[in-house]
Amino acid sequence: MLVHVISPTLVILDYFVFDCKGKFKWFYPFFWLFIPFFYVIYVYIYHLYGGRFFAIGGSRDFAYVFLDYNQIGYIGVAKFLIAMTIFILAISYLLVLIDKKLGNLKK
Repeated sequence: MLVHVISPTLVILDYFVFDCKGKFKWFYPFFWLFIPFFYVIYVYIYHLYGGRFFAIGGSRDFAYVFLDYNQIGYIGVAKFLIAMTIFILAISYLLVLIDKKLGNLKK
């Protein structure tokens, strides 16, 4: 709940309350993809060295079902990662557009 609901909400509130508007550049969304991509790499390296993730209901090999190639296959993981990349880019460009519009309101 903290990672998936509270933190994103606080980030959005922080932007609207404290940040200067109109500063986002159109190439920023590609940099914003680094964190999720590095997380996926981390998950697979961690798993490779025997790491296990703990959640309600016990431990498992992967943090999320959509990264578990044993359960959904390599193609399933690839499809999900492509869809997630497209979704993140779409939301990111929407945020850049909102930032540009809010920046124009100040002028």
